[in-house]
Amino acid sequence: MRTVIVFNHPNEGSYCNSILQSVTNGLHNVNHEVDLRTGSQNSTKKILVL
Repeated sequence: MRTVIVFNHPNEGSYCNSILQSVTNGLHNVNHEVDLRTGSQNSTKKILVL
């Protein structure tokens, strides 16, 4: 399964970042593909299309 995670938090040492790492590690451990999108990879214009 492929999972897309959109994450935007300025502090790399934050609790939110720790949760992100745990989730991505868990998904990788069960052979899921993870596509991580962070705020630094996105343009300054924030648009979320579902």
